[in-house]
Amino acid sequence: MNRLVIILLILSVLSATDRFQGELPIGLTEEEKTRIHEIYSMGRDTDPPPLPIRNVAEYERMDGVLIRYPFGISTALVAEMSEDVMIYCLVSSTQQNSALNSMSNGGVNMDNVEFVVGSTDSYWTRDYGPWWVVDGNRNMSIVDFTYNRPRPNDNQAPYKMSIHLNVPYFATDLVHAGGNYMTDGLGISASTDLVLDENEIPDAQVLQIMEDYYGIETYHVVPDPNNTYIDHIDCWGKYLSPTKVL
Repeated sequence: MNRLVIILLILSVLSATDRFQGELPIGLTEEEKTRIHEIYSMGRDTDPPPLPIRNVAEYERMDGVLIRYPFGISTALVAEMSEDVMIYCLVSSTQQNSALNSMSNGGVNMDNVEFVVGSTDSYWTRDYGPWWVVDGNRNMSIVDFTYNRPRPNDNQAPYKMSIHLNVPYFATDLVHAGGNYMTDGLGISASTDLVLDENEIPDAQVLQIMEDYYGIETYHVVPDPNNTYIDHIDCWGKYLSPTKVL
């Protein structure tokens, strides 16, 4: 029976009105900088998906958005999105009632909300959320990476989503971040050279992993022209279609 393919549009907003005090920033805290080594023990490593593999582009048709409670965006924005798409909300079991009350009181369409229960460390779902591929069995599958922050609960989010959605899960222990990755959906992707700096393996091996796990035959790895912030490619570029770049 045919059904709508579920793909998550990973959403984060750099400024918001409902931001909670004490939340972790998008970058590393001074304390986290002393625990960088922990990142390299957080990864999973499975066999690659069956061939052929097509990495799904962000501009393709999406079924929902992935957010986290406590929010890093306004409840008004969540309410607006819930009129059109499914809201997948990561939330700890102890805060689920608070999330429900916050959304209900904020006018969110609760018929379009699904809670994914599990602890998180931050609300930067754009950076730690799942990446999607269509694998050789024509399954919509998650191919995970290791989040480039020593935040183990955030790093578990793609696996939690695979369980919640009952979709195949694959993983490589490549250290990466969603904000530093974009793909055209046709085997071409781009990142800043942060991906090479953060992985303690030869550059050629990084390229091979991208091909084996994501079907990326051309991977443009470029210097960050800003070189003043977090070196994520989405700070200055985005594929809008296979022939358009913003």
